[in-house]
Amino acid sequence: MAKRISIRGIKKNLTYTVEELADVTHTAQPTVRNWIREGLPVIDDIRPTLIMGFYALDFLDKRQAKAKRPMAFNELYCLRCRCPRTPYGMMVDYYPDTVSGPRLMALCGECGCACYRTINAAHLPDFSRVLDIAVRGSE
Repeated sequence: MAKRISIRGIKKNLTYTVEELADVTHTAQPTVRNWIREGLPVIDDIRPTLIMGFYALDFLDKRQAKAKRPMAFNELYCLRCRCPRTPYGMMVDYYPDTVSGPRLMALCGECGCACYRTINAAHLPDFSRVLDIAVRGSE
């Protein structure tokens, strides 16, 4: 499973080698080389391969933005389909006391697998206009 890349250590006005960029982003050197194959610009074709910090920041920002999956009020994230899906029968269970915050859980309308979504408790009325919500585990 892919992880989020830490871009906090990248300085836009510095130049990085593949090894240095791998250290700063806490990834492996082959990962940085894969980014170069995917389109991360390098300064020239001479070794050592040098990468400008602002090129790396721009590339990684675009890459992370592409991975986001925005959802509507009637959608939850299906773990099997790996995309937002509407729940089966529009029925959802609401768990208010979880570690990550209030959570909605349902079955996927396409494959029947578990679908989840962490929400803000203040937005529960907006979700209840669209979904049939049953409160669970609030004891």
